[in-house]
Formats: sequence, C-alpha cells, structure tokens
Amino acid sequence: LSCAWHSCCTLSSVIQLRSTMASPFVIIAHRGHQGLAPENTIDAFESALKQGFQHFETDVQLTSDGIAVILHDEILGRTIEGHGRVADHTWNHLKELDAGSWYCCSKTFLGAAASGPDGEGKVVLRPSPDFAHCRVPTLEEMLRAFLGRAHIHLELKSTQPELPAAVAKALQSTGWVTAGSSASTMPDAAASSSSGRAAWAEAPSQAFAAPGLTITSFHLDQLKRSVQELAGLTLTAAAGGSAAQTRPIRHAWLVHSLEGQEQLQTAEAAGITQLCPRADLLTVDATKSALDRGVTLRGWALSSEERLMASVRAGVQGGTLNDPDAAKVMLQAAGIAC
Repeated sequence: LSCAWHSCCTLSSVIQLRSTMASPFVIIAHRGHQGLAPENTIDAFESALKQGFQHFETDVQLTSDGIAVILHDEILGRTIEGHGRVADHTWNHLKELDAGSWYCCSKTFLGAAASGPDGEGKVVLRPSPDFAHCRVPTLEEMLRAFLGRAHIHLELKSTQPELPAAVAKALQSTGWVTAGSSASTMPDAAASSSSGRAAWAEAPSQAFAAPGLTITSFHLDQLKRSVQELAGLTLTAAAGGSAAQTRPIRHAWLVHSLEGQEQLQTAEAAGITQLCPRADLLTVDATKSALDRGVTLRGWALSSEERLMASVRAGVQGGTLNDPDAAKVMLQAAGIAC
C-alpha cells in the first residue's frame, strides 16, 4: 500500500474504525465496474455483480424524442462516438453508435495509475476490441436486466423537466415499483422522535439493502419532481420491497459539502432521506450532525486511498468507487467490513 495509506491510517485510527463502524461500508461500483468494462454499459454492470458488488451507480437522461438512456456525459464524444448534445439526438440515431471501442484496459488503484514498465508510474493502455459490441442502453433495458439482482443508484443527470416522469414510468413498466398503501408518503418534515431523529430515519442496513433503488441528483428541482412522480408508490417484492413496506421511494441529494441544519431542513422538506457529499470536503462535525438527524450518507469523489479512509472515519456509510476491487482490498486490510 502507498504512503497515503500510512499517512491517513495510523494504528490507533484503524482500531477506532473497527470499533465505531456500526455497519459495513457499502462499496458502490461507479457507472458499473469501470476497471473491467466500459462505463455505463450492461457489461460494466454485469462485471460489478460478477465481482460480488451488489450496488452500482448510473446516470439517466433523455433523447430528443423522450427516450430515457443510460449516459453520463450530456455531450457526445468521450465514451460514445458522435458530436453534439445527447438531448439533440433521437434514440434511433444513438442506438447505432459505438459505446465500447474507446475502452482501454488498464490497472488502476482508486484512480491512481499503476506503475508501467518504465517505472515512472505511467500506465500502458491496450485498446481492446472486446467491447466493440457495446451500445448505449435504454433505462428500461437496464432496469429489466437487473430487477431483483442489484441496488441501483440512479442519477437524474440532466435538468430536463420531463426526466423524472419518464423515469417513474419506466420503473412502473419494468416491475420495480407499484402502487403502495396510503401510508407510503413522507412523514411531516417537522416530525421527530424525542432523540431528535427525523420520523423517516432508517438504519443503513435498510437504506443500502440489496436489491433496492435510490434516485439521486445534484439538481434539487429534479429530486422534488421525482418525489412527486413516485408519491404513493413503493418498491415491488422483486425490487427489494416487502408487503409491510410503507416508505416512499428513497431519494438522495448529491452535494459538494454538508452545510448544517438549513441544508438538512431543505432536504427533509423535499422528501430526501440521503445526502451524498464530496469526499474531500467532509468534516466530522458536519457528518455527525447529519447522522444524528437520521440522514444516511454516501460519498463521492473517493479518488484516493486517503479520501476513502477519511470518509469512513468521518462516518460516511457508503461511496461510489471507480475501482471497487481495490477499495475492498484496502478496507479489508484495515479490518473494515464491506
């Protein structure tokens, strides 16, 4: 392990981690397993599951004709051939484009380049023809393929106002959600127990149960639209729900930093039960405040050993990793369940 490991994890901090972790740290394969297949393809999601990772994160946006597709970038050219905005192309055009030939197999460790033959830390990339068959999946295709098999963290990528409704429709048509009881709405944001925890607070084991579903976004307006579109719906048994379940579909707000009570109140009022802060902007006090309220926390930008371990120490309960295998090795070496 690198010097970053030794600098951020002394023996005492490792012992503290072992004693304070109330539940396993949840490793979420970021856009699927990027170390084994092109991001946001069915191959990448299947690779994550084959490696034992039941959680993966992915992104959804709309084509010009209103088809929900799995793509991160809003501009073509990086992971898919072509030019221009995704929103300006029809599905009939996008579905023919190559989404895999760009992929190069390389060994990385949490985003840090592995040493190459020159000994200077450079990676030797070998373009692989193995993924020339990959195409952009539709949201429905992805949902059907992984119903009952994974917890999907689905990011509403664009600000297209029609996106939340399209996602809700796809979730219903593919058997992920169904009409729930009249109780499947968010309790009043002001309601709380004597401990100060919100009425909707849930344990990490529930929030990160697999299979399952979490709708995420950086865009608060999109999350509010999604909460409304999915009101009165619950996860089906196949998707990880239960007959006794009365909770609404879980929503998570991607934020740059945790900013205290005002942010928590905004999230609660919107029906958001999870916050996803950037790893390098975390503070222990801010995470404690959120956790005390009953908010679950999932980190992002965990691009180094130091950021990963600092997130765990701060109390974050899960995170998106480009290299989930490397993260698992590191956490297990520290005696942290994952």
